[in-house]
Amino acid sequence: MYAAEYSMSFIAQKSKRLVILSNACRYLKPLLQDNVFYVDGKRIDVVSSFPHLGHVITDTLDDGLTLRKRLGNFIGQINDVCASLVRCPVTSRHACLEV
Repeated sequence: MYAAEYSMSFIAQKSKRLVILSNACRYLKPLLQDNVFYVDGKRIDVVSSFPHLGHVITDTLDDGLTLRKRLGNFIGQINDVCASLVRCPVTSRHACLEV
């Protein structure tokens, strides 16, 4: 086995299975999702999306979830800046923007 040969171990609770098919083969998805995989006797869950290195990988390879997540983070940062500006006196708001 590959894992044993290279002294690798897998943690079933942290492992997920994501089925990605081309549009031409999407009809096979129900068949493939019914297959069950086990690691050390523990079942590997099937998911439709999974976060990896800051990106959300989906079974449709759609970037929408990653873009929405990043947009939400950006909006949160802008809201933080706006909230800090409200606390600054009018004469020093320019200085607040430079910080």
